[in-house]
Amino acid sequence: MKEVKEHNDKNGCLISIKSVKDTDADRLYFINVISRLSDSVKGYSYFQFSRPNYNVSDIIKELRIIQHTNDKLSCSDDYFECVFVCTEISVSLLRCLSLIWFAFDHCAFCLFDTPSIPLNIDRQSWYYITSMSRSFVVFKGAEDDVVWIGKSNSIEYPLLVDIT
Repeated sequence: MKEVKEHNDKNGCLISIKSVKDTDADRLYFINVISRLSDSVKGYSYFQFSRPNYNVSDIIKELRIIQHTNDKLSCSDDYFECVFVCTEISVSLLRCLSLIWFAFDHCAFCLFDTPSIPLNIDRQSWYYITSMSRSFVVFKGAEDDVVWIGKSNSIEYPLLVDIT
């Protein structure tokens, strides 16, 4: 069982999920978390990830294969920094996102309740993004095994404690 903690100093708009490791079971857990969050907002998604821990060319190749016509993938030549934007999160993309989460040091996955990105979010804090739009921001902090999730005041977290 994962430790899901609400951080009250952020008005209930920030939770952490502790002890999410790079294992098959935890990748499935992560997929289920992202799936529930994306089902709650059903809008535009923006994924930013950088500083790979190892050769990620196979993951990026898979991402290129599953992207739809209107999706946009932008990566530096060495995959040091990548951005992927889309309007639909498929099962294949969820699987790929779980691999990305554990392959890169810095990840920020923004899920919006709008058909387009309503503001410039490049390198913005979770608090700024969620205060300016109805959204969830899933991100990494200093601890690799902790998933942080920020949200707008106007939306509720889907039930996350029952995910196994």
